[in-house]
Amino acid sequence: MTIRKDTHPDMASRIGYGWVVIGALALGNIFVVFTGFTLGILLPDIRVEFNLSPVQAGLLGSAFFLGFASFSFPSSLWLSRYRPRWVVLLLFAGSSLFLFLQAWSPVFWALLLGRFMFVLLSVGRSAPEMMLIHQWFESHRVARVMSVNFSILGIGQTLSLAFGPILLTLVGNWHNMYYLFGFGMLGATFVWYLLGKEHPDSSALKEQNGSLLAPMYILRQEPALWLVASCQVGAAITFASFMTFWPTFMIEMRDVPIEQAGPLFSLYPIGGILGSLSAGSVSELIGRRKPIIWVSGTALPFLYMALLITPNTIALGASLFCAGIFAFIVIPIVMTIPFDMGLQPREIALATGLTRTFTPLAATIGPILVGIVEQMSGSLTLGLALVVPMPLLMTLCGLMIPETSPHRHSENTRNTINECNTDA
Repeated sequence: MTIRKDTHPDMASRIGYGWVVIGALALGNIFVVFTGFTLGILLPDIRVEFNLSPVQAGLLGSAFFLGFASFSFPSSLWLSRYRPRWVVLLLFAGSSLFLFLQAWSPVFWALLLGRFMFVLLSVGRSAPEMMLIHQWFESHRVARVMSVNFSILGIGQTLSLAFGPILLTLVGNWHNMYYLFGFGMLGATFVWYLLGKEHPDSSALKEQNGSLLAPMYILRQEPALWLVASCQVGAAITFASFMTFWPTFMIEMRDVPIEQAGPLFSLYPIGGILGSLSAGSVSELIGRRKPIIWVSGTALPFLYMALLITPNTIALGASLFCAGIFAFIVIPIVMTIPFDMGLQPREIALATGLTRTFTPLAATIGPILVGIVEQMSGSLTLGLALVVPMPLLMTLCGLMIPETSPHRHSENTRNTINECNTDA
């Protein structure tokens, strides 16, 4: 395994504009979050208008997970071959069109098609985004970039849950809500056209594209990438299960009204914002990546178990908040490791695509598993308890992944130099 070296000394002078590029990307991505996380608020009206069955309603909800799982890996191979600025521009514009299709939808299948295609185009932007980050930022800054990026998405999730009902009341119906998101995405497309740029030296950094499947060889050369991609699988199973069933558990087993359980669960994404935002700083402070992963994997089962055994509201709130921190602090670190490993841009895109395939698949499996256990045993508590230990897979992966922090690499280099000087 190699560690990426920054070969362009003038890059630091251009990092300021790199943040402009990140901001323009985030502006479009925030509408993906709004579209995904407001579905629960809009779904009752959609079900009434289209007279949906539970299965059809479930299809709308699963479209995001299925879109991520089905297109993340193929798009990382295909779209990484082209200029990232123009790929993002085309996908932003296409996302706008499919948001308008969702807004116009006169029948359920038009809405489902628009939603699924919107997700596919959103997933497709992952590869060019990783390539742009590779162009604009030195490796030791990538963790902080990822922290800011995922913090913005966490803020979007919180805003969706907190202000979605108010916005729905203001615009009148779910059709107008999607029209609003469509115009917002159209505005983000225009902003990207004006501000989205590739690094001036990207032609010098550009690798030979090679064949479509050329980046896949890195999965054989660097088996640690499979561990990185698998890192969040267990935590995703537990998170999706609790996100789906914990409010029901609180209502049925603790006699807590939904008006209290909903706001209580919102402490999870609030903790997630803090976790995402602090990931880069914590990693720089300790000079390591691995401890953030395995410590989080070890802490999460205890926090999730607390959600099942304690009736105390303060303890529940604290557990949810801390679980959000430990779950989300890992995400920027996992996304940063391929940059640390000295991979080429297309290889980074592939590694990211692999992660974004495994994680949503796991998130799809979790609620199904809990539902089967509940149906067979009659106990929702048992179903949730069975998925509580799953984040320990993160602990195992975190211990097995090689340390890639640039700070650790610099430390090893200094120690080698000092030993050579001593021997001399």
